[in-house]
Amino acid sequence: YSNTSFTVTMSSATSEANAWLCCSGSFTVAHNSDGAKSISFSAKYWNTDSDSIGSASSPLTVSGSHTCTQIARVASVSATNATMNSTSTITITSGSSSFTYTLTYTFGSASGTIATKTSNTSVSWSVPISLASQIPNSTTGTCTIMCETFNGDTSLGISTCTITLTVPSSTAPTLSVSTVPSGNFSAQGIYVKGQGCTLTFTASGQYGATISSRTVNSVTVTSPHTAILTTAGSVSFICGVTDSRGYSTSVTKTITVIDYTAPYLSNASAYRSTSGGTASTNGTYIRAIATANYSSVSGYNSYTLKVQTRISGGSYGSATTMTSGSPKILSGFSTNLSYEVLITLTDTAGSTATAHFTIP
Repeated sequence: YSNTSFTVTMSSATSEANAWLCCSGSFTVAHNSDGAKSISFSAKYWNTDSDSIGSASSPLTVSGSHTCTQIARVASVSATNATMNSTSTITITSGSSSFTYTLTYTFGSASGTIATKTSNTSVSWSVPISLASQIPNSTTGTCTIMCETFNGDTSLGISTCTITLTVPSSTAPTLSVSTVPSGNFSAQGIYVKGQGCTLTFTASGQYGATISSRTVNSVTVTSPHTAILTTAGSVSFICGVTDSRGYSTSVTKTITVIDYTAPYLSNASAYRSTSGGTASTNGTYIRAIATANYSSVSGYNSYTLKVQTRISGGSYGSATTMTSGSPKILSGFSTNLSYEVLITLTDTAGSTATAHFTIP
């Protein structure tokens, strides 16, 4: 602002009392980048009269300095979106290299300090994975970053920005699945076709997430879940869980299933006979015979073969054990009554086959 001058011509008629303000002017003074400014000023006065006051050889002078009120130069802040357990780059834009900055964050109800009075204008923030607990039902959330600008120990103010934080897929739920046979061979610990396999899920969501669903071979189930084994050999179950964030985990359980078919009777017959088993319409004995056919289930299956009789339309009496392929001679049947004969084959799996005969 040097070399700025004003020239004022005053007439002799102007009274001295009204002549003190002889000139004025204004200038815009820019502050420094840190918001501070000190200025100095000076002025000279001289006139063209012949008196010595303010003459060109001895002008009147005035000088001084002034410290301006400091302007708060708050730095601006920006940051990159980030996945939790990785880093976000925070960038500070400031007008002075002498400023320092304290960085803090809030995310849900969580808060913390990233840096305290750092002079760096680029800061790498390692985003804590623990922040995932703040959003148990979502994979993303909004985080607010605050930058407080300091000039020495004086706070100049706070600026903020927001970024998106993402919960990593590594926080998918944990899962383990146990299997046990169910049904008639559970005590033997074997899996048999036609019987059941019970799958029990042990699952847990991470960082506040909860388990929202369980599946077996893409079908929603509850735990424990019993699947009926419809095929023999190697059988696999793809078991999965999904948490409240929508993240999923699956495991495959493979078991060996022993083949099995239901029992059936062959060569079954029943008729009146003599005590020796010879067919006779006047016989007071009944000869019954049947062959039991069943699956051995690797030696774990067994069967019972029994015969019962009743007067036609009545109630069956106690069962008598039979031997497969060998005739059973039953006594005490009047020739004046008709009877019914029921041969029953039952195996360990609980399956039954029957043959029914009417004796005239």
